[in-house]
Amino acid sequence: MPDRPQGANLRTGRVSFPGMCYFVTTDTDARRWRIPFPDGADLIIDCWRWLRDHRRIWVGGYVVMDDHVHVLMMLREGFTLARVLDSFKTYTATRINRILARKGTFWQEGYYDHAIRDEPDFWTRLNYTHNNPVRRGWVER
Repeated sequence: MPDRPQGANLRTGRVSFPGMCYFVTTDTDARRWRIPFPDGADLIIDCWRWLRDHRRIWVGGYVVMDDHVHVLMMLREGFTLARVLDSFKTYTATRINRILARKGTFWQEGYYDHAIRDEPDFWTRLNYTHNNPVRRGWVER
């Protein structure tokens, strides 16, 4: 039996299309690792910018929490969700592990994704993303 059966379950039925907007959530491995602030958070934000600037995605919004991240993104031509997320996770995990002076898995194996259906769905997901720190009690608004 695999150590992380949820990873395979999260990939079941997954498809991705260029030009499609996705809401994606990925957690640290079993939510046991914490993203170091501000260095780890800055690194994650820089990675989203790099992916945008190198024409892999368009970014609609994101939030970096202590044990997970949310991002709204649209895939560019020639890129799949799996390829973009693999690139993101590999790059950020390597550098965050350096910051934390540790080795091993940092991100969970899988991720949650939701294809945005229409404009109201986009705004619902963006508001959810931006209100995550409020729900956690980090900020008032």
